[in-house]
Amino acid sequence: MSVQTDNLKKIINNGHYQNTNVPEEKGLYCLDAIPSFRIGQTAYIIQNKEFNLLKD
Repeated sequence: MSVQTDNLKKIINNGHYQNTNVPEEKGLYCLDAIPSFRIGQTAYIIQNKEFNLLKD
């Protein structure tokens, strides 16, 4: 296993970090990580009948 894989497993297994999926309005969801460990980025999923769009 690589160091990167080991670190990812530690983050996942410690239960301190989690992803959130917050509905902003119909068809728009905000994805974020708690606690934030990056440069304040937030991703959005836009869902429509014809497509799904992920914007970060």
